[in-house]
Amino acid sequence: MASLIVHRCPHPIFTQTAIINSNLELTAQCNNKCGCTTSAFQPVCADDHKSNYFSPCYAGCSQYDPQKSTFGECSCVGGNSPIVTTGYCDNNCNKFPIYIALLGIAGVIQSTSKIGDTLITLSINPISIGVRDDHRHGVYCVELVL
Repeated sequence: MASLIVHRCPHPIFTQTAIINSNLELTAQCNNKCGCTTSAFQPVCADDHKSNYFSPCYAGCSQYDPQKSTFGECSCVGGNSPIVTTGYCDNNCNKFPIYIALLGIAGVIQSTSKIGDTLITLSINPISIGVRDDHRHGVYCVELVL
């Protein structure tokens, strides 16, 4: 499980945001006259495929193309084409195979001690440790749980 903590993907970065007095401020100079609201979360990705915006309004967009699912004329988006597409920017982060591999290796290492533990448990005389013969199955169950 520790491999999941070490090998994690970065969180999406939202452009034109700031934290003021423990509040997330989304309004910037390029969108302050748009009257944007935070009640509708509709993330969009800029053409650079790195910059996310809270919504097309916070990206300063004034046009929508339904065939391409893009918003144009975005005043907050820099670069040659001020266009954003719906959804988060793809971060190309696929750590799942690494996580499964590390989890499998940890499982193999952990299971190597099971055979030794089972042999020791089977070789102990249950009467010498105070376990009645009819309770012997309980000892094996406890060992399996541990």
